[in-house]
Amino acid sequence: MFGLSFDSAGNQLAVAAPLDGEIRIFEAKTGKTLGRVEAPNVNAIALAPNGRNLAWCNETDLSVIDLMERGKPAVKFALPSAGMVLEWHPDG
Repeated sequence: MFGLSFDSAGNQLAVAAPLDGEIRIFEAKTGKTLGRVEAPNVNAIALAPNGRNLAWCNETDLSVIDLMERGKPAVKFALPSAGMVLEWHPDG
């Protein structure tokens, strides 16, 4: 599945590249690559409005990473069954 997500200011764009097993982060104005995040079998992505956090799902997990602290591993959550909707508010 192909997915993309902008931050609220429209400065950053996250694009899922499932065939490459990653998500790429671009500067929206120039197309410059700002980073890559390993994300195998990704089927949905969301970039936080502030552009700091990136979340993605595969078939079994929801992963969240702080893009300002890329050295830290992503936090992973098991997805609930029965198609429940999850809400996450990193800024409170």
